[in-house]
Amino acid sequence: MKSVLQFVVFLLLLSSGCYARPISFEPFSGKLSPQKFTPKYSTQEYLSEGKRYLEQQRYRKALLCFGMITHHFPQDPLYSEALYLTGVCYFKNDQPDLAEKAFSAYLQLPDANYSEELFLMKYSIAKSFAQGKRKRIFLLEGFPKLANADADALRIYDEILTAFPNKDLGAQALYLKGDLLVTKKDFPEAIKTFKKLTLQFSAHPLSPKSFVRLSEIYLMQAQKEPHNLQYLNLAKINEEAIAKQHPNHPLNSVVSANVRSMCERYALGLYSTGRFYEKKKKPHAASIYYTTAIENYPESSLVAKCHKRLNRITKHSS
Repeated sequence: MKSVLQFVVFLLLLSSGCYARPISFEPFSGKLSPQKFTPKYSTQEYLSEGKRYLEQQRYRKALLCFGMITHHFPQDPLYSEALYLTGVCYFKNDQPDLAEKAFSAYLQLPDANYSEELFLMKYSIAKSFAQGKRKRIFLLEGFPKLANADADALRIYDEILTAFPNKDLGAQALYLKGDLLVTKKDFPEAIKTFKKLTLQFSAHPLSPKSFVRLSEIYLMQAQKEPHNLQYLNLAKINEEAIAKQHPNHPLNSVVSANVRSMCERYALGLYSTGRFYEKKKKPHAASIYYTTAIENYPESSLVAKCHKRLNRITKHSS
């Protein structure tokens, strides 16, 4: 516990030395004051000046102007726009964690505009988090980017889907959410997500791709549990579903190939078990496994080997 407290104190000291946004900065005259600054200009002037800096890609100065409004004028009608533009500045300056913090605060306001432009930025933020971009501890400037942001990405994807349940952006968010869940090895939730996409966005181009992802998940699960046949049954149901929903789509062949790979794997398991019992001088048990492999997986490449072993057992038994 003591070491944790020491670490937190160290981070606080570090942030105090790195924080480069003094509240006392006056963006119009460029002066710094050790005293708490009292605004001399109207919120409209600060907003206009901030927008000018934003257009010039001078994000630090733009943030200072918008910060004058959000810090000193929380009840002003321009507060919400200043908060939104604060998020835009952070986003354009490649600080997705701080941008998301500003956007989340903005969306809590009663006059927030749930625009597609805003959620496109949140979508990009979620993608960067899912790709490994880390966020600052306590989401404050000056703190190191050490925290994993996967949970934030999943939350943002859900927010996008809620805002756009029938639009392309919602489908893309749902698909990337499933991808991230697969990366995190959360297969049950990933399956739910991809199935939801195939139902909610059945005509979307990502629907057949979701069927492929489902088949890949079942294949991964079968590789992990080679004797659990439920994954093959689910994969076959998935194969039938894509054939029914997208009968002429070329990705049908990919789904079918994954099912065949699973059959091959299960057949190999039966064949290997049969060989084990053969070596243990238990030909009857071995015959059961070879026969099961032939009956259940007739298209497997191991069928010929199973027949060969059965013939050998029959020859030695007679």
